[in-house]
Amino acid sequence: MIEEHKKMLSGSDANSKTSSSSFNELNAGEKAALVHEQVNNAGAEAHQTQARKLRGLYSTR
Repeated sequence: MIEEHKKMLSGSDANSKTSSSSFNELNAGEKAALVHEQVNNAGAEAHQTQARKLRGLYSTR
C-alpha cells in the first residue's frame, strides 16, 4: 500500500490536493515510514552533493 501511495505522491501529474488527500489516507505507521524514507533520500542526496564538491576540490591539485 505504501508503494501505491508513493507512486501517487511522486507522480508529475498529481496536483497538491490529490497528494495531500492521498497522504491523509495513510495510517500513522505508513506516514512515518514514508516521511522517514523521504528524509533518508534527502540526506543521501546531500551527502552525494558534498562528496562531488570535495572530489572537485581535491582533483584540481
